[in-house]
Amino acid sequence: MDEIPSWRKVRIIKRIYKDRLPNDVRSAFWKYCLQLEEKECLKEYEEYSNKLLPQEESTQIDKDVNRTIRYHQFYKDRYGEGQCKLFRVLKAYANYNSETRYTQGMSTIAGILLIYIPEEHLAFGALKELFSRYKLNNWYANGLDGLQKEVFPTLEKLISKYLPKLHHHLYKILAQGMALEHYCGLFITNWFLELFFDSLPWPLMLKVWDTFLWFGNPALYSIALALLEALEAHLLSLNDFSALVKELKNTGDFKGDQKKLLKRAFKFAIDEKQLEKIKAKVTH
Repeated sequence: MDEIPSWRKVRIIKRIYKDRLPNDVRSAFWKYCLQLEEKECLKEYEEYSNKLLPQEESTQIDKDVNRTIRYHQFYKDRYGEGQCKLFRVLKAYANYNSETRYTQGMSTIAGILLIYIPEEHLAFGALKELFSRYKLNNWYANGLDGLQKEVFPTLEKLISKYLPKLHHHLYKILAQGMALEHYCGLFITNWFLELFFDSLPWPLMLKVWDTFLWFGNPALYSIALALLEALEAHLLSLNDFSALVKELKNTGDFKGDQKKLLKRAFKFAIDEKQLEKIKAKVTH
């Protein structure tokens, strides 16, 4: 996607914000963003889905599948088509990714992919791309070490720059109060690991995915800043540790203006160069 002019990216993302994409359009859009190759995905999926998993890992995947997006029609039946598909995709990916293997949280990502990319081999390919080209593997690996060392301090630097009053407030109540190095760890883990699943209403979460798949990781930071800005006035009124954490961890029923939030995220326009400069400072 690097060869696409920035002005065209702007037009496409504005359309995403304005309109609700039909499922078939979203499916095609995600496949395009992820640059999925039919033959390659099928070949690799057949290879890795036919390999056996250690019993303990297989059992864990099965347990997690049974907890994944159960309210959605596709996954409501135990051992129904949706759950079986999800198990097979996760099994194949665990065999493929010998470094991280299967980690909790992956089932949600794969579960959402399968709803909009129902072909198992393509959903497997999509999961591969998210963890490699979109670098989710960096966050999941080594007990979420990358998330803690990269995402937490980077987002806090951005909050201190764009939302200084809120940063001071959160740092004072959450970090100093509990002697924590990074207050972000109290609430953003699922925002990034599960790409805002259950942290935003479903239609808004899908638009976040659309934006993320088009712009990459910087979009998640922009969305996080926009969400915090939308909640800022209320958060500043809370001076109790538990109340603050509760509000920050229960954003799934966000009742603010969704279009305004997305437009504001777009205006933050965090880019890869900006992230790399911050990461270089906070990780060394």
